[in-house]
Amino acid sequence: MRRTQWLLSAALLMVAGIALVAAGQAPPAVPPAHPESARVLEVRLDDAIYPTQADFINDAFDEAARTNARLVLITMNTPGGLDSSMRAIIQKII
Repeated sequence: MRRTQWLLSAALLMVAGIALVAAGQAPPAVPPAHPESARVLEVRLDDAIYPTQADFINDAFDEAARTNARLVLITMNTPGGLDSSMRAIIQKII
């Protein structure tokens, strides 16, 4: 009897644990009320970083503010460039 009770308790705990994990991974049941609030602005840089690219990033952040974008996604594929321009980009991000 005691062993059966222990096995039943263990099985119940496992089922509860699996349910909690599954609930944490489930997508939200209700989509956002305002799809435009989830707007993401994507910016790609595929060249060396110079003042022109820093201005481009600044303009992207200005556009994101104008259009109420929630996120600016910056994808960079660069061999490097001017330290001062990269610092300007970093300052705009932070």
